[in-house]
Parts: sequence; structure tokens; C-alpha cells
Amino acid sequence: MVDVMSAINQGVAYALSALHFARDALTKIAGFLPLDAELSVALLFLLVSLWAGHSIAKKFVTRPLSGSYFLWTLVISISIFLNLMYL
Repeated sequence: MVDVMSAINQGVAYALSALHFARDALTKIAGFLPLDAELSVALLFLLVSLWAGHSIAKKFVTRPLSGSYFLWTLVISISIFLNLMYL
């Protein structure tokens, strides 16, 4: 049982490390935008999360203009945005 918990902890640590790397890279990119620093970071995170949500959802939906496509894109995008902003 201890080995499973240490593997889970190490996996979460790797995921957080990757998330921090992505957030730092996007923050550096947002520094070049001519807007307020916090606004440009939030807009860039929103655009990246919408793009990632679209990329993930289109692989699982057969009709791209269906209601389920928009629903899943929105759910995935909000999840990615919240992870980028607050973790």
C-alpha cells in the first residue's frame, strides 16, 4: 500500500511540475502583450485553454457543431483554465 501511495504522490508531483512549467512559459509570453500584466495572463490562459479544450473534444465527437461538442469543449476548457490560473 505504501508503494502505491508513493507512486501516486510522485505522479502528482510530476503533473504539478509540468503545470508550473507551462504556466511560467505562458506568463513569459504574456509579458510581450501590450495589455495589463494580469489581464494579458488571464486572456492568454483563456485562449490556450479554449484551444486545448477544442483539440481534446474534437477527437471524441463525431459532429463538430453538435450541442455535446460545445458542452464538452466548455467543460474541458474551464477545467484547464482553472488549473492554469489557480494551481
